[in-house]
Amino acid sequence: MSHTYSLSWASPETKESEKFQVCINAMRRMFPRSEVAQMDMPAWLEHRQVIVQARGRQLGRIVAIKEDQRKRGSPAIITPLKGKSFEDNRSTVLCQKTIWCSKWDLKADKAPWPSLTELKWEGDDRAKTSVGRFLPLPREPGNATVAWHHLRMIEAFELDDVRKIPTLEDILLPVDEIDDEIVPHLLNIEILDALDSHDIF
Repeated sequence: MSHTYSLSWASPETKESEKFQVCINAMRRMFPRSEVAQMDMPAWLEHRQVIVQARGRQLGRIVAIKEDQRKRGSPAIITPLKGKSFEDNRSTVLCQKTIWCSKWDLKADKAPWPSLTELKWEGDDRAKTSVGRFLPLPREPGNATVAWHHLRMIEAFELDDVRKIPTLEDILLPVDEIDDEIVPHLLNIEILDALDSHDIF
């Protein structure tokens, strides 16, 4: 039994137009209010050209770094924090308690796998709204007679709590804002230049 198929030739312009249509349709569906969703074909081609040029510059920098390393020889490998490891379930970031530590020695509450109802609620049902999908929250074990949304959530460490709901004080009186004049004194100027750079790679 043999299978045959035919290949049809398409010009580069046609292929690029098809790529543009696929990308722009996805952008209009996922990000309807974004500037990218309103992009036309000339702007798309200009954007692609900028990306190709940025990749070329990035490859040039990588080659220059590797050439410099080859000329100087292999540097000595330095372990993070000179090999020091934090005890008591603390991380190397701010020495805070976290689940992301090298050695876990606390008896922690383990959340069971979410039920099918919770997975559907947080996944497919939420995907129909403008909010989008979320991973189910870890909850304490319970018996089958208790609905999943009545089970108490397992509290995370402060460093691991990434989805804090802002209070009214956080919104009206933010204390984590830093004046632009102070930033150069807190960060290396090379880091700021890299952040402000137009190179996307």
